[in-house]
Amino acid sequence: MGSTVPQGMPRSAALRRRQLCAGLIALCMLSMLMAFSSCKGFFHSQGARLEIRLSNDKNARNLAPALDLDIVSYDIHGSGPNGASFDAGQVKGASFVQTDLVPGDWSIYAEGRNAQGDIMVRSHTQTVTLSIGETRSVYLLCVPLAGTGHLSLSLSWPSEALIEPRIEAALVPLDQNPVPLEFTISGNSAQWTSDPQEGIATGCYTLELRLLDDARPGTPIWTKVETVMIYKDALTEGSWPLTLQEMDSSGFPVLVLGVKANVKKPIAIELSGGTAELRAGSLMTVQASGAPVPDSWRWYLDGTAVNGAAGSTLSLGDTLKPGSAHALTVIGTRGDIAGSAELRFRIRTVRVSTLAGSGASGSLDGIGVEAEFFSPIGIAADAAGTLYVADTNNHKIRKIEAGGAVSTVAGTGLQGSTDGLITIAKFKFPRDLAVSASGIIYVADSGNHKIRKITADGMVSTLAGSGTAGDLDGTGTSARFNNPSGIAIDAGGNLYVADTGNHKIRKVTPDGVVTTIAGSSAGFADGSALSARFLQPSDIAISQSGALYVVDTGNHRIRRIESGQVSTVAGSGEIGSTDGPALQASFQYPAGIAIDSDGCLYISDSENNLIRKISPAGKVITLAGTGSAAYADGLYQSSAFNYPARIAISPAGETLYIADSNNHVIRSLAQ
Repeated sequence: MGSTVPQGMPRSAALRRRQLCAGLIALCMLSMLMAFSSCKGFFHSQGARLEIRLSNDKNARNLAPALDLDIVSYDIHGSGPNGASFDAGQVKGASFVQTDLVPGDWSIYAEGRNAQGDIMVRSHTQTVTLSIGETRSVYLLCVPLAGTGHLSLSLSWPSEALIEPRIEAALVPLDQNPVPLEFTISGNSAQWTSDPQEGIATGCYTLELRLLDDARPGTPIWTKVETVMIYKDALTEGSWPLTLQEMDSSGFPVLVLGVKANVKKPIAIELSGGTAELRAGSLMTVQASGAPVPDSWRWYLDGTAVNGAAGSTLSLGDTLKPGSAHALTVIGTRGDIAGSAELRFRIRTVRVSTLAGSGASGSLDGIGVEAEFFSPIGIAADAAGTLYVADTNNHKIRKIEAGGAVSTVAGTGLQGSTDGLITIAKFKFPRDLAVSASGIIYVADSGNHKIRKITADGMVSTLAGSGTAGDLDGTGTSARFNNPSGIAIDAGGNLYVADTGNHKIRKVTPDGVVTTIAGSSAGFADGSALSARFLQPSDIAISQSGALYVVDTGNHRIRRIESGQVSTVAGSGEIGSTDGPALQASFQYPAGIAIDSDGCLYISDSENNLIRKISPAGKVITLAGTGSAAYADGLYQSSAFNYPARIAISPAGETLYIADSNNHVIRSLAQ
């Protein structure tokens, strides 16, 4: 049937119309085809992408079985929605990317193989939800295969080292309670082995070992804290053959590991900031780092967990006894794996000796112990290390040079207040002194209620004080003091005086201008400097920052003056000799103080006959002295003093000098 041409339209126009319609239809079909192709590409490109990171313990070390535990490849398995899955084998390195994953929930796990192809570790299954076109990351931490393994531990030591050996040991699962281990001791060795039938569940543990000698109670002889890996159907062995390095200053054996144990660690831990030797009463800060980075940390000192230590940094040392040896161990944990590192260090021993003085009262000059003093109280060191002594009951100023030669600097030996040449000048119970950078000696001439000075040209003069007991600010001899007993000098040449009888702290400028900077009346009160109260303050030290530290003798405390405020640094106010946190520690009429470049304070705890130390962290320890009034040189625990008074420190900070007043000698304390 032919087509019908509308009435009035030429046949050629109708033909062109039909051709145009056919072209438009073809163009639409082509556009639809191109769009469909584009959509196919769109949907193809929008498959999810998964980045998988794997734990890698290559080159690490820890106590573990004698197997090839180095993981050289991983098998990664994934299962997703509607039966979708993937399996990737022989994955090298610590990361893998899987693309074109169907959106939805996927379960992923990995297995690690050693060079022999044995599966040694497996991760927990991780579930991750993937969306169209998304890239997600997942971390798979591989741990030993579930099951049981075995553990055998042995320890040996020289027979002459221990008298009554005993071992305290525990195996601690991660985040669980410790399980005690009962070692069998036979002669000079000990052994523990897990039950051959039950074994031990696979995983990571902390082993805590402490070797003690019940004949020497107290500090463990040797300690070890180590992470232990138990693998399925494998034996983990640890052996520690100890050798005797030396007997330390306290008669304790120092044992060291003769042969290192076979170890492999999933996390490699490193320590920095520590030192093999630490000065008694000082702090060191140890920093731990690990790869991979642990989520949590535990610290052990001598096999005992350090309370409150949960970060990667630990400061310690200021409470440890002189001459002691210690082992610091840190364990870093990430998920089900761990690693450890150890630092062994010693606290320097403290030894007291007599620098000068025979022990008999007198005034002879001479070398070292040939010289004589009579109840010396004050002592100071100049920049070269020369010592100057306020020889109180001889009414003289003495000098001790590097070789121990003792000579008289000024004073006739008779009481008086005469100024002039050093050969005719007189003092009255001088109690302290300070030396300026230019060599001027300033003297707290207590019995004369004056501050005197001795210049390099051999002249003695009065800088401040009328000579009459009183409480009056002013300039030069118009000012008044009442038994000034302690004196310190700052970098600008200003003097700070413990005005004992007035219970105040005074300042004296190089021109002799005297002002009161702290203290109001006898008593005890912190707060604003001029409202604060002291009771017979007797000595002063100045920190590098300009803070003043005051020995508040009658209050049995150490005080600080800074920025117009007085605070208590140490001392509960009760009479005693307790060490520990500064404000809980106790003193008994302390009389002397010195400060080193690290900010540590040294205290002559006079009526306790002890030398104490306060760390910047606020811990008090006893450095030397038995606590009894006596005279004995030797190590810290056997040395003895009889009213140690003022105290000075060498320029290098290694040696303290103490005016041991009632023993009539000058002592040195090497630390």
